[in-house]
This record gives sequence, structure tokens and C-alpha cells, in this order.
Amino acid sequence: MPYPMHCRYDLCTVISNPCYLAKKFGQVEENDDVDYNEEIFCIYVPKVVRSFSFQMQRVGENVHKEHAAQKVSEIKSVYDDDDDDDDLVASALEATTVTLAHTLQAMGQDEGMYQQYIPLALHLAEDYFLMHQSKDVQLLIACCIADVLRVYAPEAPYKDPEQVKTIFLFLIKQLSGLKDPKDPAFKRYFYLLENLAYVKSFNMCFELEDCQEIFCALFSLMFKIVNVLLAVLPQLECKLKSAQEGERLGAVALLARMFSERDSNLARHHTQLWKAFLGSRFNDISVAIRTKCVQYSMHFLLNHPELRRDITETLKMRQHDSEENVRYEVVMAIVTTAKRDFEVVSDSEDLLEFVKERTLDKKFKIRKEAMTGLAMIYKKHLNDADVPQATKKAVTWIKDKILHGYYMTGMEDRLLVERLLNTCLVPFQLPAEERMKKLYHLLGTIDENATKAFIELQKHQLAVRRSVSEWLELHRRPQSAERDKEMAARVTVLSRFLPEPVKAQEFLTKFSVNLMRDPALLQGMETIVRPDISCKDCADTTSLVLKKLGQPVMTNLYYNTVKMLLERISSVMVDHQALKLLVGYIEDCLKGGNLIEEVGLHPNTAGERGLKLLVMLSFVFPCHFLHEDVLRHLTSFLSMEDETVAPLVLSVFTFLGKYKPIGELFGDLMRELIPICKQFAVTGTTKQAKQAIRCLYVNLAHGQDAVFSEILERIKENLNPNSEHFRTAIVALGHVAYNLPDKYPVHIKNIVSRKVVKELLVRESGINSHLLGSDAEWCREEELPEETRCKLEGLKTMARWLLGLKADELSAQKTFRMLNAFIVNQGDLLQQGKLSKAELAWLRLGAGCAMLKICEQKGVGDQFNAEQFYHLSLLMTDEIPQVREIFAAKLHKGLSKGIPNNRCLPLDFMGYYALAGQEQDKRIKAQIRQHMVSDINKRREYIKSLPVWSTGGPTERGMGQLAHILPDYMLVFAVPVLAHDPEFTSNEDVEQLTRVRQCLWFILEPLMTKNEFYCFGFYKNLIERMKNHKDALKGEDDSMNHKLWAVCDLAMGLLLSKTTNYEMKEFPADTRVPTMYFRRHEDALWVNAKSYLPPDMQVHAPKMKPGLPMSVVDTSASGMKLVTRGKVRGRTLKQQQGVGINETDVKEEGMLECIDAEPSEASDTKIQLPGMEEECGSECDEPPPKRAVDMYLLFLFLQSPFLSIFWYRFGSEVMKHVQTL
Repeated sequence: MPYPMHCRYDLCTVISNPCYLAKKFGQVEENDDVDYNEEIFCIYVPKVVRSFSFQMQRVGENVHKEHAAQKVSEIKSVYDDDDDDDDLVASALEATTVTLAHTLQAMGQDEGMYQQYIPLALHLAEDYFLMHQSKDVQLLIACCIADVLRVYAPEAPYKDPEQVKTIFLFLIKQLSGLKDPKDPAFKRYFYLLENLAYVKSFNMCFELEDCQEIFCALFSLMFKIVNVLLAVLPQLECKLKSAQEGERLGAVALLARMFSERDSNLARHHTQLWKAFLGSRFNDISVAIRTKCVQYSMHFLLNHPELRRDITETLKMRQHDSEENVRYEVVMAIVTTAKRDFEVVSDSEDLLEFVKERTLDKKFKIRKEAMTGLAMIYKKHLNDADVPQATKKAVTWIKDKILHGYYMTGMEDRLLVERLLNTCLVPFQLPAEERMKKLYHLLGTIDENATKAFIELQKHQLAVRRSVSEWLELHRRPQSAERDKEMAARVTVLSRFLPEPVKAQEFLTKFSVNLMRDPALLQGMETIVRPDISCKDCADTTSLVLKKLGQPVMTNLYYNTVKMLLERISSVMVDHQALKLLVGYIEDCLKGGNLIEEVGLHPNTAGERGLKLLVMLSFVFPCHFLHEDVLRHLTSFLSMEDETVAPLVLSVFTFLGKYKPIGELFGDLMRELIPICKQFAVTGTTKQAKQAIRCLYVNLAHGQDAVFSEILERIKENLNPNSEHFRTAIVALGHVAYNLPDKYPVHIKNIVSRKVVKELLVRESGINSHLLGSDAEWCREEELPEETRCKLEGLKTMARWLLGLKADELSAQKTFRMLNAFIVNQGDLLQQGKLSKAELAWLRLGAGCAMLKICEQKGVGDQFNAEQFYHLSLLMTDEIPQVREIFAAKLHKGLSKGIPNNRCLPLDFMGYYALAGQEQDKRIKAQIRQHMVSDINKRREYIKSLPVWSTGGPTERGMGQLAHILPDYMLVFAVPVLAHDPEFTSNEDVEQLTRVRQCLWFILEPLMTKNEFYCFGFYKNLIERMKNHKDALKGEDDSMNHKLWAVCDLAMGLLLSKTTNYEMKEFPADTRVPTMYFRRHEDALWVNAKSYLPPDMQVHAPKMKPGLPMSVVDTSASGMKLVTRGKVRGRTLKQQQGVGINETDVKEEGMLECIDAEPSEASDTKIQLPGMEEECGSECDEPPPKRAVDMYLLFLFLQSPFLSIFWYRFGSEVMKHVQTL
């Protein structure tokens, strides 16, 4: 355009606030109401003109003098020409004037530079130009004169008062063109106004005697312009409701600016227009319009406190918008507002709650902005000492929410949390003193889930660090085919620690090549993963490595991939010097010093939280602890009177000993520790004794026999009910037996048999419990009688002794029988009736947990029988809620250990989760479901990693493990567990069957849904095979078999009614039925085709119309319905239809559906391994059916009872053949 618009004056402010001028010049108080009338403009418009002091960016400063002189001659030649063609003259004049206008526009305000052009300036003010018949020429001349006034300011070349008056009346006349914004020349009119305002040109009129005439003309013109625009405002409501999206968008853009401007009271004066804007366009069917509205919400929040409630309500609705861009803008608007003025957000807790909720959005882009925004708010406002306490309180939950993000299953989320931890929660750039205070405050104030997430985060980073270290070590080996193969395998492993493993593998391979070519790069990487590196050296070396990777731009995927890996392995939080400071801070808090208040901790938990932090750090960064100054400082803590201090300090020493025994590195210090640990093991608390034994075991380099022989003798002396250290001795004995099973096998076995079993567990109690008459069904462990507490520790000691033995099958069988008797007899082993309900609950729980603990160890753990297995499952349905909750937690703990592992519960126990389907306590049921989903996902994740160490697919050994790892097999164990449930007495009882079906769906739902490997054929075959077997325990009991087969029928009914895709595909394992719980029928060809359910509960195969693909049929118990293929979550296949007038409003029904991610039950879940569950949002389509009709016909064919034998014998082969089709 000929005149660039660099407007610095907001005309909307004047239009929307007619009293703005009066208030601006101090004639009216800020809070006074002033009527909008002509008087306002008559008085203050002159001041408007004088106050148009807004800057304009210069297009250029230097103009060739010859060019300007040439323009003078051209202008003279134009109107001095004798040509009679006036149109031609006007056209030539206009063209020349345009060129002159451009030249003047480029001239700067260089004083004294343009004196030679004063004649030209005077010439332009002659009547010939000012009264020219062409409006375009007049406008161009006006713009030229305005530029002259700007260039020569403050001394204008016009000195004659009459000429000055004529010029400004002429300029006012030209400004009338502002009345019509649609005029093609409007931009030039506006440029004229802008130029006059830039240097306050109208100020020179005050020197004229008849300046009143000029200002009155100006006021009158301005008032007319404003009236015209104000008359248009009510008409904009029609534009807001126009059927044309473009018109609505234009109206929204204009009104949003006018409503949101600072000091604007347009919303108050035009309430109807405001309601139309707020009530309909924030809900417009157009995504662009909703986005525009949300983008302006930040200005409303900052500039208009009276409108915040309205805006908050609309944002509440839009943060659930079906379009991700709208939700994204909601987050950005709130976060940006908080960064500029946090009080605006802290006054309305709803706003931050919206951002908090969006941290669970299904789109990572939105989750990322929400998390990053919260982290920046935390860093900015909580690190400032001057921030009010109320403001700090408003964001205390932010650190918890950020760490909860580590529960998300996406790798991008985990990397984001790791990055935010090091940059915002505990900024690595801070000096060590401040950094440790931030770390202490963080771990001292976060909730339990966030603490677990922090621990898991550190463990994952440690695992990546170790994996990278092993990978780098391969680069130092001589080149060989074996080395190259191992390096490729390592790259595959590393790629799984990053998003998009396939792409990451490519760039890591490239990085590996560069490491071998560049020794300095390899040395830098080795420095970064060095265990004893300082935070500063790590940060500096990481920067040097990154500089070798190219430009840090988004398109450099190689750079970004390696950067993500470096972020995961860099240790920039803790080093030796920082640890020394942290230990000092913790000591101060343990002694009740002033640091508690300074760091912002709770006085009752500050010391304990600090010690737990040290325990975690000793596992992740043991090298930084192994310095004499740190170790001696920690040793001094052991003399503190607080009983909770010593166990935690000894735990630190235990982790350090597993890394490198303290006795090897610091012999003098170890000699000081030995007598302290001896004393704890003999006369300390149970926790002190436990940790003392463990500390001595891992840290003693020499002399174990002498030390532990002495401890064992003193323990034996205290194994007397009359000793005050009886319970401590029981605990110490268990840990000695566990850690040193081969040192004193016979001696310890005799002690356990005589002192623990005969004299404690099976000894008749001489007195009644003091809780016997109490109605309480449960109490805290500390409230139990001492004898009962000793029995509980005796049960644990039995388990630890067997775990240490590992292979003593006979002792294991005897122990299982005794523990089983505790459960069968409801905790009262001898049936004396001298124990209270609370004691009985604790004893049967203790026996059950001991059985679970023993079952973790292969060898002794395999000695339980089916009957004991079913009896143990009764604790999942115990009458005491606390028993059910604690037992389920122990079950999950045993199942969640490393897979596969000699110390992990076998898959059999996954079947126990089915009993939680009848749990009445919603909280406990939700918690157990989280445990189950976590265990299922961990097994799925391990299975995905099986092909890693082979080139052609899963190894033979890996495939052999599948039957013991695949979570799908848990159904095989759940069916007999449910069949043996004492509450299930008849296969004809509909109420009982309904409850059993509910239990089956409790486990089948996570197995069938969100499972990319779900195979209908596998489950169908598995259920049919179970139904063709008898019960192994009571195979001759027809009622028992009927119950077992009824459970199979219920499972098949759920399979048929809940499956949405019957597509046959290959499953990685064959169906197997465990002989421990199932017995083959005497007739090898016997097929159980009968249904053992009442007719009302039987579910048959779905029926379809010919030609209808099976993948679009959804069957349920109530019938069959069609479901739509394609993107149906949150959207329909058709164009989204609006509601209201002209169908311009978006439908709110279903708006909240499917816009939140489901990170395994959000923040309350257990931590899951990377890549456990693929996220599936609205964009996930079903795969195209492979000959769906033919598949369904095959399915019906195989459903025939007459062909069951065929399917039983050749089903797997048929499925493989069908897959090839």
C-alpha cells in the first residue's frame, strides 16, 4: 500500500469510552461517571489533537536531494502546461504528487537538512492545490503538507497566520474522509490523522487569534465521526448472528478488541451487545471464531475485573471444547495472564483448575503447554521472596501435579516432567545452596503419589544412564561382527527410552558412527555418564557435546534426538558438594533449627522427609556419598534420640554397601559402625534391628563370621517371651536367616522350629486378650497386644527363613500347611477363642502375606497346592476392609517386581484380581483395579521387549516364557478361583451368577479393550478348552464341575457380547490349561457343548445381515446395534451441525466426551513402565476388515457343536491358515 499503517493511536478507545479524554486530562475523577454528550467533545477534543503523540516507524531517513528538486520542477511543469486536456493534467498531477508523497514520507526529522525545500513546502500550500477539483489530489497534497509539518517540526515553514489557518481548515476538511472506513482511500485518510498526531501539528494553531474557529471545526468533525461509528455498534449484533462465517468473524474481531481494551466501558453501556457477543460467539460452530474469542480472553482478564466471572464461565465451557486448538488457546490465555499478573488468576481458583485439568488432555501439545505453564508459574512466583503468602498457597499443588505427569504412559510426558524438574522445580542453574533448599522443599512438601513419581523418575534416569554407559563401552572395543551385533541391540534398547523408537534408532545409529569417528565426542559422552561427575562439569560437557550436533533448530531431528537422550542421562541436580550441604540442612531440621521455616517445611515431618530423600539419593547417586566427610556426618546421626533416624541412616549405608562396601573403602569408619549396629540388632527397635543386620551384611568386607556369630548368640538369649527385646530378637533372627542361610543352616533351623513355631506360634495363650471384649474389628498394629505383635513378626520370620533357603521343599510344605491353617481358622490357629476380632484379622492377614512372600521365590514358593491357593484367595473377600486392602496391595507388590524374576509372584495370583469385582467399597475397588491394570501393562511391555535380543523375532526361550507372563492367561486362573468362591454355591442361582459375571468382566475389560494384541480366537479357544476339563481338586463332584463350566459359559457370553471385532489373527502363544487346577476328562474326545446357565443368562453368537462387515457390529446383552466406523469419538462422520438461529452455535451435548487422556486413572495410579499402553484418541480408526463377511461365516461355522472336536484338534492351524488369506 502507498502509505504503510503504523498506527499508535487506538481510535477504539475513544469510541468505546467517551469519558476517556476528560479523565485523561484530569478534569474528572477516575471513578466518576460522566454523561456522554457533546460538551465532552467541545471541551476536550483540542486536547485530543495535542495528545496524539504516538511514534511511527520510519520507512527511511535519507532522501536524495536531486530527487526532491526534480519533483519541484515536475509539479511546475504540470500545471504550467498549456494543454487544454484538464483530465490529462489532473492525472499527471496526481501521479507526480503520489511520487512526491512517497519521497516526503521517507524523509526523517533531521534538523537543518531540508532548508532548500522550504519553497516547495510553501508552493504546496497555494490555492491551486488546496482547492483542486480532484479529491485525490487534495488528499495527496494534505498528506504531503502533514509530512512537511512532521519533517520541519517544531518550526514549520508556514509563518503567515492566514496561510496557517487556511492549511489547517483544509486538513480538517480532508479528515472528514474518516467517516467511511470502507472508502478505498481510508488508509490515506488515516495516515493523515496519524501524521498530524505524531508531532502534535495542531499545537501551532494556539498562536492564532481566531484559533477557536479551527478547533470548533475539528470538534464538530470528530463528533460526527464518533456518532457515525456509535450508531453502527448496535447493528453489529446482527453481524454477530449472520449466517456468513466471515461476517461473524469480522464482527467478533472488532468487538473483542473494543470490549477488551483497557478503560473501555462498552460492555456496561451496551449490555445487549455484550450478551450477544459472550453468549453466542464463544459457542460458535466455527472453530476460528471460538478460537478468536478465547484468544482475547486474556485481555478481558487483565483489563476488566468486572467481566472476569463471565469470561471464566465461558472458558470453563471452552476448555472442554472438542477442537484441540480451542483447548490449546484456553490454556495459553490463562497461563499468559498468570505470567503477567498472577493475582488475577489466584483470585479465581477456577482458572488454574482449568489448566490443571488440561494436564490430562488427550493431546500432548495441550498437556505440554499446561504443564510447562504451571511449571513457569511455580518457578516465577514461588522463588520470589516478596510474593504474598496467599499467592504461594494458590500454587502449592503445582509441583504435585507436574510430578503426577510421570504416571502418563507416553514417553513424551515423562521426558517433559524430567525436563521441568531440572529447569523449574529444582533449577539446575541455581547455586548448590539454593538448589538443595529447593530440592528439600520439593520432597518435603509433595504428596505420596508425587513422591513415588519422583523416585521412579530417578530410577528410570539411572537405568538410562547405565544403558548408555554400557553402550559407550562397546565403542572402545575392537571392531568385530559380534561387537556390531551387540551395538545394534543396544541401540534398539536405547531407542525405547525415547519417543518414536523407530526414528530414534536411526539417529542413534548415526550418533554411534560419529562417536567412533570423533574421539573427543566419545570422551565427552563418557564424562557425562561418569558416576562421580559434578553438576557443573556435567552441564558444561553436555553443552559442548550439543555444539557438535549441528544447529539447534526444530528441523534438525538428529540434534533433538540426541538432546533428549542427554537430558535423560545428565546428572545436574546432586553432586558431592551439594550433598554435603543437604546433609547439613537435614541435621538442622532434625534438631528443630530455623531452616524448617526458611525452607517451608512442616516441623513434624521435616527431618524424616529429609532422611527419606537421602535414602533415595543413596540408591541413585551412591558415588557422591562415598566421601569420608559425608559418611562421618551421617554416622553422627545414629546417636540421636529419635528412634526413626537410625533405620533411615542405616538404609543409606546399606545402599552404599551394595555399590561398594564401606569396609573396603573406609576401614576405620566401619570399625566404628560395627558396635553401633550390634547394639541396634540386639536391643534396638524392630526397624533398627532389621536395618542394622542388612547394613552389616553388605558393608563388612572381612570378619562376617565373628560378628554374626556373636549377634546370633545374643539373639538366642533374647528369644524368650519374658525378655523386653523378644520382638526385636525375632526380627533380627529372620534377617540373619535370610541374608546368611548357608552360614548357620542347622542352628537357625533349630531355633526357628523351637523358639518361633513351638514356643510362639502354636503355643496356647495363657491369658485372654485385653481387646477380647471390644467391638472393634480393626486397630492399628501398635495397639495390638505384645504377644500378638510377636506372632506377626514370627510369621514374617518364617517367610524370610524359607526365602533364604530357596530349595528346602519339605520345610516349605510344612510352613504352607501351618499358614493355611491360620487362614482357614480365621486367624485363631488353636481355636481357643481368646483373641479379639482385630487380632484375628491381623493374624490371618499376616499369614496370607507370609504365603505371598514365600511364593515369590521359585523352589520353596512352588510347594503350595490348589486347596491352599483357593484358601489364600479368601483374603480378597475378607469381611474386614483393611484386610482386603492391605492384602491386595501386597499382592500387587509381589506381582509388580521385575519380570521375569525369581522374586516375582507367578501368574496364577493374577487370578485373584477377579474377586475384586464384587468389592463393595468403591475406593478399594478402584485401587485394586489400578493395581491390576498396572500389572497387566507391565507384562505387555515386557513381551514387547522379547524380540530385542534376536534378529528374526522372539527367541525360543522368550516364547517359552509367554505362558507364564502373558496377562491374557490370568483368565485361566480366575475361572477356578471364582468357581471355588464359597459365596458361589449353585450354577442355577441368577443372583450369584450375575455377581460372578461382574467379577469376570472386571478382569476381561482391561484385557479386551485397549489391547492391540487382543485375539478373539485365542480367548474362545481358551474358554472352550477349560470347559472340556474337570475341576482338579473336586473332579468327582458334579456340582463343582457344573459351577466351573458355568463360569466358562459366563466368560464366553462376555466374549461374544463385548467383542466388536471378530477378526481372526495370530496370537503369540498357544492356549494352555494348567493341570494344577484342571483335570482332563476321562474321554479324550469328549466335548462339553452343553450350557450350564439358566436360559435368561445364555448369550448366543451375534447374527448379521448378509454383506455387513463384522467390525461394525456391537453386541450387548440387550441386543445388537450398529456402530459407526471412522472418527466417532467427539465427532460424527457428517459435517458438524449447529443449533440456534442460522445453526451457528455448536452443540454442547457430548462436548465433554473423549477429550481427556486416560493415563491409567490419572494421578492416583501406580507408576507404569514406558510404552505400556498406546494412546488412542478420536483419530484412531479400526483397521480395514480382512474379508469380514468370510470371517464371520467361518466364525459361525466353528460355532457349530458338531464341529467342536474339529476346532479343538485343529483350531490353531485353521487360524494360521485364515491369517494368510
